[in-house]
Amino acid sequence: MKTYTSQEIADEFGCSKFTVIKWCGANNVSYIGKDRRKEYQISEADKERFNARNKSRGRPSKGQ
Repeated sequence: MKTYTSQEIADEFGCSKFTVIKWCGANNVSYIGKDRRKEYQISEADKERFNARNKSRGRPSKGQ
């Protein structure tokens, strides 16, 4: 099974590596290592979920 690094996903989708890392942490993506040496192992399914994420920027409106 092919896995991707955070940098490979960031390059493919045109976003920062930090965006990918934040998304992985919030979406229970498996990783190896610990603390600051953590490297996420992003699968094809995770890659598709990342691409389908909500890409709107900023906070949502208060909906008056």
